[in-house]
Amino acid sequence: MVAELMGAYMAEIGAFGVEAEQIGRREGNPDRG
Repeated sequence: MVAELMGAYMAEIGAFGVEAEQIGRREGNPDRG
Protein backbone atom coordinates (compact mmCIF):
# COMPACT_ATOMS: atom_id res chain seq x y z
CA MET A 1 0.00 0.00 0.00
CA VAL A 2 2.66 2.47 1.04
CA ALA A 3 4.88 1.45 -1.87
CA GLU A 4 2.06 2.19 -4.32
CA LEU A 5 1.48 5.62 -2.83
CA MET A 6 5.21 6.42 -2.91
CA GLY A 7 5.44 5.19 -6.51
CA ALA A 8 2.59 7.43 -7.62
CA TYR A 9 4.07 10.33 -5.66
CA MET A 10 7.52 9.92 -7.21
CA ALA A 11 6.01 9.59 -10.68
CA GLU A 12 4.08 12.83 -10.19
CA ILE A 13 7.15 14.64 -8.87
CA GLY A 14 9.22 13.28 -11.76
CA ALA A 15 6.72 14.52 -14.34
CA PHE A 16 6.62 17.92 -12.65
CA GLY A 17 10.42 18.10 -12.67
CA VAL A 18 10.57 17.35 -16.40
CA GLU A 19 7.88 19.95 -17.11
CA ALA A 20 9.68 22.57 -15.00
CA GLU A 21 12.95 21.80 -16.79
CA GLN A 22 11.32 22.26 -20.19
CA ILE A 23 9.76 25.56 -19.08
CA GLY A 24 13.13 26.71 -17.74
CA ARG A 25 14.86 25.94 -21.03
CA ARG A 26 12.13 27.68 -23.02
CA GLU A 27 12.49 30.78 -20.85
CA GLY A 28 16.27 30.60 -21.12
CA ASN A 29 16.75 30.00 -17.38
CA PRO A 30 18.96 26.92 -16.88
CA ASP A 31 18.80 27.25 -13.08
CA ARG A 32 15.11 26.39 -12.91
CA GLY A 33 14.08 22.75 -12.64
